[in-house]
Amino acid sequence: MSALETTLPAHGAFRDALVAAGVLTPSAARGIGGWSADFERVLRGLDHALDGVLATERTRDAWFPPVMSRADLVRCGYLKSFPHLLGTVSVFTGSERDHAEILARLERDEDWGDKFGLTDLALVPAACYPLYPTLTGTASPDGHYFAFHSHAYRQEPSDDPVRVRYFRVRELVRLGTAEQVAAFRAHWLDAAPAVLRSLGLDVQVEVANDPFFGRGGRMLAATQREQVLKHELTATVSDPARRTAIGSVNYHETHFGESFDIRMPDGSPCHSACVGFGKERIVLALYAAHGTALDAWPTDVRRRLGW
Repeated sequence: MSALETTLPAHGAFRDALVAAGVLTPSAARGIGGWSADFERVLRGLDHALDGVLATERTRDAWFPPVMSRADLVRCGYLKSFPHLLGTVSVFTGSERDHAEILARLERDEDWGDKFGLTDLALVPAACYPLYPTLTGTASPDGHYFAFHSHAYRQEPSDDPVRVRYFRVRELVRLGTAEQVAAFRAHWLDAAPAVLRSLGLDVQVEVANDPFFGRGGRMLAATQREQVLKHELTATVSDPARRTAIGSVNYHETHFGESFDIRMPDGSPCHSACVGFGKERIVLALYAAHGTALDAWPTDVRRRLGW
């Protein structure tokens, strides 16, 4: 039983406990809030723990901003599969007359969003998406192996603290032959849950599917499950009756290799896979497991967090 389970039967109680402890500061927008200094301390400790696991990996480090080319996002296929989760960047490009209309609508408490238009940017919905357009061309025989910190946004407004709209991700991406990517995937299906379990979390690995949109999306989800392309690392967080994904291991086959013409020396498209750790969700899982008083957390957990 988690440290908070007796008092947090559902996500509303969990949220209230976080707010009462000063961990979470809600905002007027659902799924967006502020985190305390202690929360950020735990998040930095999580990075420390992951650094220890990644120390022997021969990766290249990369960093990308929380926005990306809208055209590249379309090439990734996101708009076809997840239009309901996408956020784009819109700006005002109108005239003084349009501005006056906006001000008049503000006075009447009316919507003014139609006065803004799309730019060439979109909010990054999956941490690895900005990487693939940079890799067009022929890879080395060893392929590509990247590690990076990134930001992501998904339009999922909710009062559940684990379903924030803006979040941070620690991710690894491997591109190469089918055999190279299969070895990467097999390794991290063991290594990723192991590092989270070392922090005192009851992590399970479950076959899963992405939340594809519409009737066609249901067929894609079924295929993804049948082919076992996605695994989620789940833990009990905001609701003891429901497990939450706090990380994932995903195999893309040759989707990104073909979409961005990333090829092996023999001309074949690269296979790719990624492993992602959802930082906010993992930190929240640690709070659910160990309580809001950091000084009372188990000694071995604190040591792995570098405290």
